[in-house]
Amino acid sequence: MRQTLNPANAADDLLLKVLTRNDAEALAVLRQHMPGTVVDVLARVLDGGVDPASLRQLGHILAGAGMTAAAATAFKRLAEASPQPPDRAAAYGEIAALERAQGLTLAADGHLRLARRLTGDGNGGDVLPELAEGGLRVQSAFMDPARHAAMLAGLASPPLAEDPLRDTGFTKRLWHSAPHTEDFSFFVVDQSGRPRVLVECDVRGDLYLGCRETGVELTRLDPVADPGDDVVELALRQLDSIAVWAGCPHFWLEIPGEAPLPAPIARRAAGLAGNEIIRFRNGWIDLNQDVAAIERGYRQTTRHELRWGRENVVVASHRDPGIAIVAAYQEIHARIDRVPALAPDVLEAALARGDISAYVGFLQGELAGMMLTSRHGLTTYDMSSMRVREAGKAPLTHILVHRAILDAKDRGQRRFHFGPLYDDGQLGAKMKNIARFKAGFASSYEPRTLLKLGG
Repeated sequence: MRQTLNPANAADDLLLKVLTRNDAEALAVLRQHMPGTVVDVLARVLDGGVDPASLRQLGHILAGAGMTAAAATAFKRLAEASPQPPDRAAAYGEIAALERAQGLTLAADGHLRLARRLTGDGNGGDVLPELAEGGLRVQSAFMDPARHAAMLAGLASPPLAEDPLRDTGFTKRLWHSAPHTEDFSFFVVDQSGRPRVLVECDVRGDLYLGCRETGVELTRLDPVADPGDDVVELALRQLDSIAVWAGCPHFWLEIPGEAPLPAPIARRAAGLAGNEIIRFRNGWIDLNQDVAAIERGYRQTTRHELRWGRENVVVASHRDPGIAIVAAYQEIHARIDRVPALAPDVLEAALARGDISAYVGFLQGELAGMMLTSRHGLTTYDMSSMRVREAGKAPLTHILVHRAILDAKDRGQRRFHFGPLYDDGQLGAKMKNIARFKAGFASSYEPRTLLKLGG
């Protein structure tokens, strides 16, 4: 289904290798045949120091010379180097023009939809294909949001209410309140109209097709009967179709880490390279334990850091009188030079509804750290944490997490969820360090796997 621009000739192929693989050998060959200005820009691309203006110029030069595959890659790198959505949209528009000139209509239309998503125009007037086969058919939220919402509401029990990353309530509302986001969730239903599988999926900007901040999951709706390979196959084909239609580079599918795979997934997983398979584990705490058992489940170093926090950090929550959480949230982001993910009115409303709980830590009387948790049924999720630079390496976050855990238990929650822990380093040192910190608290784990598909 996916259309790609093939190199026009040997020179285009060499240029493509330079731009996609940072191939120094290909660059050395090109030096003998290409103008010096072009080779100089390519060399700067390999060094990682190229600016958007040079990439734009390079793309136009290559396109004018008929090097269409390399030109499209230059414009793709231009999109990646451009921080503003309208500039990225313009770069994808250039790619679409190259594709349309080569007769690659599906690819061009996908990149134009991507560009409209980035400019905020959206794609509401377009028709998303809804596949059907063998008595099964797809019903998507994109084509009929009211129908999708009604089908969700009609389920006997919300299947994702306890999943903090896929929750169709608060998590979905929060994610889709941000700009440049489109909902492509769908059901696979049988000929009687009975939903067999729910697939919550969406796209933000020019990212992959996923589900909020993680991979897509095929959520079975019958707790006893397996949905069947025909249902799984149709769902996977629909995801492929959406990724192409929406201009996504690929989609991430999340599956259990140890259970046998349905045949349609196993076939797709068989051809994946190492960097297209990410193994991780979800971590949480069972809050039905008593407090002493919960603390015994912490790593020894975590308990040590917790003792320091008890002696040095004063913790308050949004429920305490006189604590201006929204102002503290704004202040701490200003001090760490980050843009707040939540607008003041959104945070205030979520606190009032009980969707979010907030905790602040004071070190020597000064605001030093903050943590937010979110509520999903009887599961509380470690949503985010921040700390000021002035606190240095002081382990003040540990006491905030511990306070949030005890607070969730006191409110009758059954689980404190830390989300995905990427502890093998595949996603970089930062994610590995975050996983190590959270694993210091978690005592229950579930292995999971992400598969990069549809690219």
